Amino acid sequence: MSKGNISAAAAGNFVVGIVLTVILVSAAQAGARTERVKRLTVSQFLSECRSEPVECTKDAKAADDALALENSAGILDSLHNGGSSAAGVYCEPDGLSDIQRRDRLIDYFAAHGELNSDAFLDGARKAFVDVWGAAQCRKNASEAAAKAANLARTTVAQYLSTCESDTKTCDALTGDALDDYVDAEMRTFMNVGTPFTFCAPRLSDQAVRKAVVRYLSRHRELSSGSLRDGARAAFDALWPNHGAC
Repeated sequence: MSKGNISAAAAGNFVVGIVLTVILVSAAQAGARTERVKRLTVSQFLSECRSEPVECTKDAKAADDALALENSAGILDSLHNGGSSAAGVYCEPDGLSDIQRRDRLIDYFAAHGELNSDAFLDGARKAFVDVWGAAQCRKNASEAAAKAANLARTTVAQYLSTCESDTKTCDALTGDALDDYVDAEMRTFMNVGTPFTFCAPRLSDQAVRKAVVRYLSRHRELSSGSLRDGARAAFDALWPNHGAC
């Protein structure tokens, strides 16, 4: 999962899951596809899904992108309110694929024929909130808390040892550490206005993992500390915020 520039991305899912870039992505994708989904009705979307599943998948993703800004605002309201889920907020499960999102929309619309004449974006909003609303947000928050606890239990030395033989687990731990720190930075910014100390890298998971492993391997004084603290030191050193992110 790629991470965007966190000062440009003003929202997250970690209070109700994992912090994700939404504003930057939404702005970048506000083109022909977004304009297209604004014109679609639910029935037209379903018809497309029967004849052009690839385009249907792209439109389902575009709907999520188009709704991301308002969903982000709801999540930020949640942060202001100490983490309580705001009405109308949805939290997609971690690792959700574009095809899975499309299929959830199709299933939802099939069960809600009364939405057929509605604008597709209005229907998608209802579907996302209904399917991935408060319950999913609480589930994401619980999973995120478990990941944070694991980061606190795992030492840097254990992390480096794991990374020598198990890149999949190493990637997951690195991603969890980045998500955890972005969330902490977001919360601090929302509560006291302190600028982010680092700029989340716009790199692949593998590139981030390699950079963090390299840094921690060269700083053995961090070996006995928690991965949570060690990774934060690595992020601060590798991608510091000089006011340009």
